[in-house]
Amino acid sequence: MISTAYENVVDAPYVNRIPNEYQILFTNYRYIVKTIGSSIGLYFAGMIYPLGIPYMLGLSAFFMIFQISCAYYLVYLKKKEEEEEVNESQLQKS
Repeated sequence: MISTAYENVVDAPYVNRIPNEYQILFTNYRYIVKTIGSSIGLYFAGMIYPLGIPYMLGLSAFFMIFQISCAYYLVYLKKKEEEEEVNESQLQKS
């Protein structure tokens, strides 16, 4: 699943939530952020390389924990948004 062959299948739900007139802009920003993230990761890996593998793994673990924390927070926000939409629709039906 980490191959770019699956990229359109995996990312489609996120892109489809964006209005049509902003999808190309969103996709461009997504690729820019991805490229910047890769370059920052390679920079840090190059800086830590002389210290050894344990330090590289430690730094990567820190960034993985940060990414997972951001993902959990975004899922929380999405669930909260869906609950608010359900509550609003129930109020409108009443």
